[in-house]
Amino acid sequence: MNQHDKFLGRLVASVDGVFAVAKWLHLQGYTITIDGMRKAPTAADADGFLDDGDIFAMKDEGPVRLLQVKRIGKSFSSRLDWPFGEVFVSSKAAVDRLAHVDSYLTLSHDMIGLVIVESKTRDKWYLVDRRASNTGNVETFYACPLADALFTRMDR
Repeated sequence: MNQHDKFLGRLVASVDGVFAVAKWLHLQGYTITIDGMRKAPTAADADGFLDDGDIFAMKDEGPVRLLQVKRIGKSFSSRLDWPFGEVFVSSKAAVDRLAHVDSYLTLSHDMIGLVIVESKTRDKWYLVDRRASNTGNVETFYACPLADALFTRMDR
């Protein structure tokens, strides 16, 4: 399987996490919009298939908030059992491309724990180079200090 096919497999697998977060938000009274998935036929075509974010959420007459969701391969339920020393927001390239995202949400593998990094904390973020677990490549990521992230549970 080539790199593009692996990416498409991860893209399809990400839907469960996005829809779990959307359901959680819906149950809190948010109106949710999720754009349909578009898949680039080849890696060379990928730039024409970039999305604007995962979830558009609005509550009452408030502004539409754009949320980016990722699900990690580790389970956690709070700040106390978060498996890292910081919260990885997203790759530098993705954050820079999606400068209008309001919050980055990281969902635990068991879809119970959720950590939210709001873009308004961006002045506290810093860059780190880490091996991406999904590709094995070393990439530059934005990270947020634990103290500036919001931890919650989706089972409450």
